[in-house]
Amino acid sequence: GVLAAYQTQNELRRRNVIDDEFFPYGAFASESYSIGLNHRNKGWKILRFRAADRLATQHADLHIRDPSGALLIRASARLRLASLGRPWLVWCALGDFRRACEIREKIGGTSSSIGEAMVGRGLAEFALSRLIGFRRRQALNIVREGVHNLEAIVTRDNAGFVVSAKRKFADALE
Repeated sequence: GVLAAYQTQNELRRRNVIDDEFFPYGAFASESYSIGLNHRNKGWKILRFRAADRLATQHADLHIRDPSGALLIRASARLRLASLGRPWLVWCALGDFRRACEIREKIGGTSSSIGEAMVGRGLAEFALSRLIGFRRRQALNIVREGVHNLEAIVTRDNAGFVVSAKRKFADALE
């Protein structure tokens, strides 16, 4: 499957058949993150989220004009790792989410793409509020605004992000 394809492409990259610039680090980061979400074993989750973090970092380093997508994946992986016993990573995740928001606003991203970043930022701020005990209302307002921005234009390409954002918002409210 996907992991076998990753290993094959990585071997081709090591042999200089594929340039780093064209290696799909972002796609594999997203896939690794998704595998981590769907696994029951905590150790395996940690392994997959750490891989997503590394791959997203490599993608961001190669795409300096707009690394926002990679930053969102990395931030999401770090937020999951924080919930798995590494609470200090909440601050790293929050920094990446904030940076992704700034980049998307600066380059004139759609309200939907900005909304996606805002949802992540709000969830990271909410996770932080659980650690330090304040700013919950502001964090939830950011998530709510991000969901609203995502809903502004629903297409086949972003429908999954809208559903995911609403699910994350509902989970935060529990």
